[in-house]
Amino acid sequence: MRWKIEEFFKTLKSGCCVEQCRLNTATKLTKMITLKSIIAFKLMYMTKMAALCPEATCTDVLSKIEWQTLYCRIQTTSRLPEHPPQCFRQ
Repeated sequence: MRWKIEEFFKTLKSGCCVEQCRLNTATKLTKMITLKSIIAFKLMYMTKMAALCPEATCTDVLSKIEWQTLYCRIQTTSRLPEHPPQCFRQ
């Protein structure tokens, strides 16, 4: 399990940029790390899914609101596609 824990903290640190956040209270810091931990876990899970099941869609990992929010953020648009994107296609 040590390797998975190391991978999680690397994802949290590099993928979620947790070290760049400069919060001034423990409460704010705890809330931010909690949210970013969920994101780091989902990133690791999607990476694993992509390797094991490349034909899977994003809805196998993300809720409807999660994939829609990510789609709008990444594509810089407010228009959603009719169907969820095929995230793991290589």
